[in-house]
Amino acid sequence: MILFLSDFASGESPSQVLTLIQEVGTLVGLNWQGWAPQGMLSTVWNLAAQRISAIGSYVQGLALGGTATNAANILGANGQLVTGWLDLVGQAFFRTQRHPATFANGPVLITNSGSTVSYAAGQYRLTNTATGATYANQSAITIPGAITVPQPFGSPITIPYFGNFTFVADVPGSASTTPAGVTLSPATPVPGITIGPTQDNGIVGQDAESNQAYLQRCYAFPGTFSAGGPASGYYYAAASAVTASGNYASRVLVQLQKYSGVVAVYLGYPGGGANADLIAAVKQALLPIVPFPVQSAVLPATQHLTTVSGTLVLPASLSGIANTSAILASAETAATNYAGSIPIGGVVTHSGAPGILPLSALVSALVTGAANSLTAAGLSTQGVYFDISSPVVDINLPANAVPVVSYNLGAAFG
Repeated sequence: MILFLSDFASGESPSQVLTLIQEVGTLVGLNWQGWAPQGMLSTVWNLAAQRISAIGSYVQGLALGGTATNAANILGANGQLVTGWLDLVGQAFFRTQRHPATFANGPVLITNSGSTVSYAAGQYRLTNTATGATYANQSAITIPGAITVPQPFGSPITIPYFGNFTFVADVPGSASTTPAGVTLSPATPVPGITIGPTQDNGIVGQDAESNQAYLQRCYAFPGTFSAGGPASGYYYAAASAVTASGNYASRVLVQLQKYSGVVAVYLGYPGGGANADLIAAVKQALLPIVPFPVQSAVLPATQHLTTVSGTLVLPASLSGIANTSAILASAETAATNYAGSIPIGGVVTHSGAPGILPLSALVSALVTGAANSLTAAGLSTQGVYFDISSPVVDINLPANAVPVVSYNLGAAFG
């Protein structure tokens, strides 16, 4: 028989408490059976039993909330997981703090065919017109102007300047994410300046660390005490490392290379593999973990590219009303965020099976994102679905890969 903590901290219902009160009353000689069912004494004892039962429930919650696993699964009055209990346990017993939501940040390509312009931090603003997310330059920037090169014959040639500049979202969290390859719009257009597509992994924001991810880090913390360098120690150090801009690895895989003996630490970021800043932060965090003479390698997870093609089908009643561009952008953002939560190597459904990006869950994320956009616009979500033409099966992922999804989606009314 397997016993759980809840077996030792179970509360009593009001009827059980009343029965216990009556048993004690009998032992001390009270003739409670002679009391009128609706009389004052019966009413008082019934109310007392309800109150004692309620207090017992609070005590039960306190007892169960003192362990990390139970604290991670406590539901609030709204039926959603609460975070406060696990935060208290994580900090008190595991010296680990939850990763907060991060402000989306990343490089944007800017081309200038005009004269040099400068902006103080936060003054040059960009907008994702599809999602409404807004961004500003993280620090003061100067965008050099074009240069004119004289030619021995003919007219001079003007060569525009182009370079990447870091922009940061105004609002933290994944809702401010803009995937790579998306062109943002300037709040105030400037003659000669052209905004190119977002670079690398895009402008990526992360939500506050989930209870399950935080719990996994907490349970890996004791591995940092071992001089032998267990996998849990590598995982904790890598998953806890934070860059100067607040980014952290949302996915970590620790593998021992069979023939070389090198411990490989693969890092995944919501937009794909890790960037150079995150790799450098993790390498620094691993210094006290890796025992001599073991060698370690910190690597970005391989990006497994997948294109989703299909059509968003909306009811004919929404024709001329629904903003299909905004709806598709919301759907793609939701699906991208879901793909960013897939563990390195994919979801393993059963022992021996390859890791996958589940197609049904990806499509469900698309539908949820579209529904969120419609709801925000005050429109009905009934009859909304995606007709996906490709892929038609779950996407298999290599062992050290994360999915990166692009989209070829249209919209139709039917």
